[in-house]
Amino acid sequence: MNKLTISSMIFALALGGCGDDDRPGDITIPDSGPGADMGGGGTDMGPVSTDMGPTGECAASVMALPADFTPRCSMETATCAEGATTNDEFFACLDADTTAPYMDMAGLDCSFCLNYQSIQCADANGCHGEWAAFNCCAEANGCEDNACVQANCGPEITAFQNCEPSIDCNAQIFSCFPSGG
Repeated sequence: MNKLTISSMIFALALGGCGDDDRPGDITIPDSGPGADMGGGGTDMGPVSTDMGPTGECAASVMALPADFTPRCSMETATCAEGATTNDEFFACLDADTTAPYMDMAGLDCSFCLNYQSIQCADANGCHGEWAAFNCCAEANGCEDNACVQANCGPEITAFQNCEPSIDCNAQIFSCFPSGG
């Protein structure tokens, strides 16, 4: 299994964050009258978005994991994941990882590291609006599992997941493995 496939499977873990960057609230700048246009004898600029998306803590950028938090996965897990041919096999590899979780941050194990690093990379490289919308939707609906996310924030998580494939997050994702995977 190649790294791009692994990256895509890891990204499917993204359930703790946010999503859709649809921005209603566009306004149209009215015509300024004869001779007052922006030049060329045409019309004014047209629709301009005034909605900057969600705000608040749920819309904050995802911070990178400090280097001493990684690696959180074993090379055996990397080998297993590379050989997986289905999502179930891939997630079984992650579940079987024996690397000790980072003790100063509860729950920072292999699966968390991979998920967090993929989310952070996507957030920092062009998908922040999608992440913020999804994360704020999940928070507003009290989502703690996939069923809640799908029932309440389906468009938001889909938009976030659709944004990620255009971004190369391999370096961040594979930092979860010894020697970068």
